[in-house]
Amino acid sequence: MKRYLSVVLLGLVSAWVTPAQPNLVKVRVRVILVDQELSQKPVPFFVVSLKSGTKAADVKTGLDGSAEAQLPPGRCMVSSLKPAELGGKRFSWNIQVSLSGPAQNIDLTNDNAKVEEISAPASSTKATGTDLTEHFKRLKNSVVTVRSESGHGTGFFVDSKGLILTNQHVVANSQYLAVQFDRSHKIPAKLIAADPQKDVALLSVNMAALPNASPAPLYRGGAGKTPVQEGERVFTIGSPLSLDKIITTGIVSKVEPHTIMSDININPGNSGGPLFNAAGQVIGLTTFGTRGEAGPGMSGIVRIEEALALLEQNRTKAPGIPPPGALLPVEPLTPYPIDGLKEALRAEKYDSRPYYFASGDFNVALSTPPLDYRTGGETSPGRARASEA
Repeated sequence: MKRYLSVVLLGLVSAWVTPAQPNLVKVRVRVILVDQELSQKPVPFFVVSLKSGTKAADVKTGLDGSAEAQLPPGRCMVSSLKPAELGGKRFSWNIQVSLSGPAQNIDLTNDNAKVEEISAPASSTKATGTDLTEHFKRLKNSVVTVRSESGHGTGFFVDSKGLILTNQHVVANSQYLAVQFDRSHKIPAKLIAADPQKDVALLSVNMAALPNASPAPLYRGGAGKTPVQEGERVFTIGSPLSLDKIITTGIVSKVEPHTIMSDININPGNSGGPLFNAAGQVIGLTTFGTRGEAGPGMSGIVRIEEALALLEQNRTKAPGIPPPGALLPVEPLTPYPIDGLKEALRAEKYDSRPYYFASGDFNVALSTPPLDYRTGGETSPGRARASEA
């Protein structure tokens, strides 16, 4: 009996010495600001300090502006180690929340932040609408569409001798290279050098065939200087999708040693285009974009310093005689060129054989206005019909 009581007392003492640990709460912190255009801007790589009871943790947000931690339930202090900047304002947080349940979200936004007005340095003045308009008028003639066998991207002139910078993945191993300045001017291009690791390529064209073209001003900073700071407004001019010379703006989210992260919208076709700072200087090459599940995503830009090394190393390797300046065929401005239609309809004898060809198990007829006019809109029996774009 005495032994039994001893065991019971020992168990009670152990329970009193080591109390049961409470279940931890999975905390998800999101830092999202809203700009003047009411667009949500996730704040990446932002450090938030969390302290609940005796446990503290510092977490850093990812590209989507969120981070996670495991904390005990109860009162939790949430504070920012450094402020976030957006649109000429500085945002910081020092709030208290109550943690409970298996999981909880904490949103750090404009509404629960301490907001301070800041004045941007003279070198990083925010571009106004008027500034952007003037920049676009002045800089659009430095941008071209780069066309290759695999598709198209964007490039920009770096000097008056016809040298163009773009992304290496735009040109890849293509045997065909051309640049298109506008709807009526497209000329051959030659690859001078490329760096796949940095995703930079240097092209050469006969700039004399493009009388209105002009080089873009390049940012050249000293050692230790960055071309732009977090929170600054930037813009690009490029050829996204099927468009050309489209201006897009955004905010710098993070400046890394070799790259710049921004919320600027980068679509297929923008690759290789210039990213400009508020002063209208090229600070990088727009390279890739990622899409978030519930937001605009982020875009990556190769800093211009990465491309300057390739430019200076190969500037003297550019051919003394540039590629031919003869204009290449371009897509017609109208669905069917009027002169071509007149010439096709004027002929007394009409040869329809070029409009028919075999493809596997099918015979295909290309339906065009001259063919429809000559055949009365009917193709040969048993032949498939395809419309001409």
